[in-house]
Amino acid sequence: MMGIGSPDPAPSRLRYRLERLWLSPAFRRAARIGILLAAVLLPLAFVAQNRDFRERAVAGVAVAAAALTDLAQTPEFRVDTLDVVGASPEVRAAIRDVTDGELPRNSLSLDIEQIRQVVLRVPAIESATLFLKPGGILEIRVAERRPAAVWRHEFGLALVDRDGRRIGSLESRSERENLPLIVGEGAPEAIGEAMELFKVAGPIFGRVRGLRRVGERRWDLVLDRDQTIKLPESRATDVLKRITELHLEHRLLDRFVTVVDFRLPDRPVLRVEHDKFRAGDDLGDDADRHAGRTVPAGGT
Repeated sequence: MMGIGSPDPAPSRLRYRLERLWLSPAFRRAARIGILLAAVLLPLAFVAQNRDFRERAVAGVAVAAAALTDLAQTPEFRVDTLDVVGASPEVRAAIRDVTDGELPRNSLSLDIEQIRQVVLRVPAIESATLFLKPGGILEIRVAERRPAAVWRHEFGLALVDRDGRRIGSLESRSERENLPLIVGEGAPEAIGEAMELFKVAGPIFGRVRGLRRVGERRWDLVLDRDQTIKLPESRATDVLKRITELHLEHRLLDRFVTVVDFRLPDRPVLRVEHDKFRAGDDLGDDADRHAGRTVPAGGT
């Protein structure tokens, strides 16, 4: 039993209400925001009411700006030389073209990332890193995309990499005879399959002229002597491997064949030269009977 004059342990009504408010998430958020606003607005109010302090602050900012301007104009901060590392002469010239107007400039106002993004717009460049070096030199180190094939399109010739990205143009096929040729609309988008087909065609690669994309869905392998291998839409590499094995075993492509049509792998067809077939090619036992247009690949 409490003695007379002992303090009442029950909270006051005001304290009770405050504790209940503090349990509310909305009230706690409002309180935190209010504290932050007070921390920002009170110093601003002091500056606004204190004219001397405000004038001194403005004067200090002006002095600092003038000092920075003087510093920026000193020769030590001037960047006026561009050094490109890791690029071929053509790509180096393209980089200088896209960065024309960036230099000379003061290093304090030089936006390195913005210049890097400009450099990456050159199609042949895969990556670029920029460095400021002593002596007012901006060094650009680049890694070029490697051409994987020559793409012949309606407007001319272009170099493409293994991702199918166009990285340059050619005046003549002879400029890059070491690269395989792909032809047709949609060919760069399917270059991954094209490179696999060129690999599988290894045993006859010396006779390969290129791959022609048909309908943006399948390939024709074009050989010398006006021979064409028509490949199916799916499993084209497996089919071409089968054809090269047939050639190695039976000299299939050494005969008077103009078209090897495997668009339907279960029903392959050979198209032969009419006159030469009648003259005695050994594709079948009954040459005269088949001396029309096509012969089933399995024989008669």
